[in-house]
Amino acid sequence: MAEGGWVALGAFVGGVGSLLTTWFNAWLNRKNQLDQYDKAAMKLLTAMLEQGQNWRTLKILSNVIGANADDTKTLLLMLGARASETNPDLWGLISRNPLPFPTKPSDPSDPTLAY
Repeated sequence: MAEGGWVALGAFVGGVGSLLTTWFNAWLNRKNQLDQYDKAAMKLLTAMLEQGQNWRTLKILSNVIGANADDTKTLLLMLGARASETNPDLWGLISRNPLPFPTKPSDPSDPTLAY
């Protein structure tokens, strides 16, 4: 009976150690999530959104960095951009395009309605 207790204790310690090792590895890798490609892509996206037009289409942003739409959206959100409220294909920096708060219900809520 005592031998069974040691086996159970060993299994418990091994399981906890395995879980802690997995968590610690994920925590360390989280710090280095962005690789060189992502950093270069974010630099290009930032340059495009800080200069010129306030709004850019997702297709053009994706084409410039050579990524699909989902990856481009992820990078855009990470650098502080947002989609238009009325046209999800238009993206701009929040600093240049703050979220509108209309003063009355009849006011347009999004300036991209003109696009």
